[in-house]
Amino acid sequence: MSIYNGEMRFLRIAAILLALTAVASAAAKTIRAGAAQVNINPTSFPVIINCGFLERTGKEMNGDLFARAIVIEEGSTRIAIAVVDSCMMMRELIDDAKAQASAKTGIPVNRMLISATHTHSAPAAMACLGSRQQKDYAAALPAKIAEAIAAAHAKLQPAKIGAASIDAPNHTFTRRWIYQPTKMLTDPFGEVSVRANMIPGFENPNVIAPSGPVDSELSVVSIQSTAGQPIAVLANFGNHYFGSSGVSPDYFGIFDTQLAQKIGGNPVVMMSQGTSGDANTANYAKPKATWTITEYATQLVDLALTAYRRIQYTPGVPLRMEEALLPLGRRVASRERLEWAEKTAKAQKTEVPANQPEVYAHEQLFLRDTPKRELKLQAIRLGDIAITAIPNEVYALTGLKLKTQSPLPRTINIELANGAEGYIPPPEQHLFGGYTTWAARSAGLETTAEPKIVETLLTLLEKTAGWKRKPVPTRSTTVATKPFALWPLDDMYFGPAVDAIGRNPGKYTGRVAMFSAGPTPETRSAYFAGGTFEATVKNFDPAAYTLQFWLWAGIPTSPDAAVLKLNGTSVNLPLDVPAKTWHQVAVVQRNGQATLYIDGQLKGSVAVPKAIQSIQMGHGFEGRISDVALYARAKAPN
Repeated sequence: MSIYNGEMRFLRIAAILLALTAVASAAAKTIRAGAAQVNINPTSFPVIINCGFLERTGKEMNGDLFARAIVIEEGSTRIAIAVVDSCMMMRELIDDAKAQASAKTGIPVNRMLISATHTHSAPAAMACLGSRQQKDYAAALPAKIAEAIAAAHAKLQPAKIGAASIDAPNHTFTRRWIYQPTKMLTDPFGEVSVRANMIPGFENPNVIAPSGPVDSELSVVSIQSTAGQPIAVLANFGNHYFGSSGVSPDYFGIFDTQLAQKIGGNPVVMMSQGTSGDANTANYAKPKATWTITEYATQLVDLALTAYRRIQYTPGVPLRMEEALLPLGRRVASRERLEWAEKTAKAQKTEVPANQPEVYAHEQLFLRDTPKRELKLQAIRLGDIAITAIPNEVYALTGLKLKTQSPLPRTINIELANGAEGYIPPPEQHLFGGYTTWAARSAGLETTAEPKIVETLLTLLEKTAGWKRKPVPTRSTTVATKPFALWPLDDMYFGPAVDAIGRNPGKYTGRVAMFSAGPTPETRSAYFAGGTFEATVKNFDPAAYTLQFWLWAGIPTSPDAAVLKLNGTSVNLPLDVPAKTWHQVAVVQRNGQATLYIDGQLKGSVAVPKAIQSIQMGHGFEGRISDVALYARAKAPN
């Protein structure tokens, strides 16, 4: 053995011993945890209930409301996580609760996460759209939240923690759908601007497809005493709400009560809201489901129990928490729209708005007077579990970006945490319009807010983990067929279109919805609604080539739709294929002669250039495209 090899072997052994020592040291630092819940029912009726366009009231209880809290301690680090049966709470109210809780417990306010479940049946803790705040209730709420955190802190005991998750694809669906270009809707400002909107109605013939993906992961974090006694369960799921009468915790409260009963031992169970700004319980592609709120919650409980029973616990985990403040602007209306808003608000005949135009007139004036906001973003590390806190109603795609790139193995995203700054669409979704983009307190941040939020949270996750984020992977298997260039069009981010081979990156422009359903359950696509994909192809002049891609037409394809352009010239492709089904298209060029194949069947000859310098797709096409592959050879269609 050489001296060099001997030294390297010694260094490897030393590194292993150091790693084992670090693991043993971490395991020796057991955590302590406590949990509690405090009733937050209103004491007088009726109460204003918000989260509708117009104000409404609740006159009776239909299930108890609670503020639930978990406190976790590892060494000198203590954090608090609270979930409140409320639709949403403004940051100022939550900051008040944190200050009161800190005074009772000594936990720093920047080590507290407080979120709302988003029940649409709770007293109005903040004003929004056509609803005023229930001021007496909002004034009393911070003390109740602080009481729950203090009670959890008083119950700290040696504990162990674990987590698991399960897919629940039949319990959350994209509620925002793309309308046909000839069936666009009118917005509250009188403009025909809506290509996508929420709650289109079941089996609506005027809509084509969901505008984005859904995150159907149901996550369960369980904390037990070292003797195995249940202390708390933090669940997370991305479903907006179910809907309930009166003053109610909605399905969140039913889930919490049932799961606690089925686990036994009286744990505090708290269902937090995942990234569900564009998701709810309704599958609009099918007839309306007939389940009740109790049936829905019970089914979720059964799924959660399956995950819960798989959990493996560890007593020693690194506990870290990072917080950042992100200043953002609001979208202030133009001078003309502000003049309309002032005129409309002045003409209002009732104390509160009576219709959508009056609601949005007041909202334009509010945004004008408060054009800046500061968001409080957080990341928590509980061993291999990451938790992000986002003060917005976040699209599922944003949650999937964070989960995909998180440096930790398991990531949970809690929205409406530490504030309520409105819907936060990815930038490209603003081009589609619709309720979740209309400027108001409910959706008023700048159009570039979403990528700034994602980047800030990923940076916080890197700090808590101690290592870098993961890259966004491609879901395409076509790379194994060795193409010259491959654009899977499964990108999560609007802008660059990744070439999986790495030679010829492309870009998206215009109205394109990212990360839509693909030709197989595992793959993804881009939805084109007037937008384009384009790429410059460098050093490609073979004797023969093949261009292959998957296509899903949302409406019958027009003969003059320029689905494909090569070198800036439209290629006439007779794509007389059935709509809303996937088809593989291949153009094979040999010695200057090209033929078209659809689903492996020869369809005739087409005119294409002998060499390709650029590719453009989407012009006039309405639908999805996936897996655009360019081969420097004549390849048999598959």
